Amino acid sequence: MALVTPAAPADDRSFYVGKPVAHPEELSGLWEVPDGHGGAVGIHLILSTTVPADATTLVGVEQTWLNLQLGIYQRAGSILQFGEENFFSDSPRGGSVRYDDGRLSLHAAEFDLDLVRTGGDRWSGRIHRNGFDSKAILTRPGIGTAKTRPWFVGTWKTGDQSTQSCIHITEQAPGEFVGWRDSLTAWGSARFAPHLPKPPYSLEIYGDLAKVGTADDGNVSIELNAFDALCCSHLFLGTPEGNGTVMKAVWPPGPNQAPHRTEWKKMSGNTCIVTPPDLPSPPRNSDSQCPEK
Repeated sequence: MALVTPAAPADDRSFYVGKPVAHPEELSGLWEVPDGHGGAVGIHLILSTTVPADATTLVGVEQTWLNLQLGIYQRAGSILQFGEENFFSDSPRGGSVRYDDGRLSLHAAEFDLDLVRTGGDRWSGRIHRNGFDSKAILTRPGIGTAKTRPWFVGTWKTGDQSTQSCIHITEQAPGEFVGWRDSLTAWGSARFAPHLPKPPYSLEIYGDLAKVGTADDGNVSIELNAFDALCCSHLFLGTPEGNGTVMKAVWPPGPNQAPHRTEWKKMSGNTCIVTPPDLPSPPRNSDSQCPEK
């Protein structure tokens, strides 16, 4: 899934480059519906945005649309596996995915979507993937499962002011979990060597899928970039501290990583971009507006 820059060729460029995005975390991630055969059919949205290169924070800063990747999947088992989704994007060469006024649509061979974002964080309409073709209501994974959640279900943040990771973990099926990561940058607070040019903008990526596993001792394993066909996955083991408000992460040695430790903080809501009460929220517009959760 290659990213598309604002200066990309016309057939690779999103139809919506430069449009304001008020709440990108609400648009990215997974939604699905049972397929009647023990699995589910759903959509996976990866949204990329930009902010000015001199921004030192994402709080209260307007983000602008770069591109949208759409995965249409059908998982045969309780969790999504590599190879069970097909990707398109909001560009002519990528399949001409459209997202206008809360309506998501795609029309390609063996794949059709005509979904409208509705209240309660749902999509309603037609979804067609190969042999599955039906009108349905798609919801976030975990809706309607057990009311008590393990300590690691929720939204977590790590990193410094210039580079952060945010991961959203939910229960995809009873006892089975899935996550998606947001990669967040604010280059205005970073230092660059004199010989290195500063990036023209900061790039934000929302919705990269992650594998989430559990251990008998209640701890969790999280594998980032697990579904990237090119390179490279990174695994860490998480343990709770502070009554589950902190996750201590141990990254073991591996072919793609050096051993190290990090700390993740659990967020009170579903966002790592928290707007303080004394700051106005970024302006909404019709193409990015989603109902509040």
